[in-house]
Amino acid sequence: MYMVDLKPSLMEGREIQDELHPHELFGIIDIIYVICDMVLEYLDLHEARSTLARLARVCKAFYYPAIKTLWRRLDGLQPLMH
Repeated sequence: MYMVDLKPSLMEGREIQDELHPHELFGIIDIIYVICDMVLEYLDLHEARSTLARLARVCKAFYYPAIKTLWRRLDGLQPLMH
């Protein structure tokens, strides 16, 4: 199982408080891939692509799995032309 590095970052010279850290569950990349796969499975393709793009922007832990899932379901060059 792969882990995403979720070390605390610094904000204005102070560490972010523990309650602001992402949940440890999202540090397990396999779970994030399952979430991305479920998005593809349960939503129509257009809605799934939009959701995956949003997931990629919402959190560093979701970025790579969501982008990889988006590229995996690319049906042709048409989505790249928009």
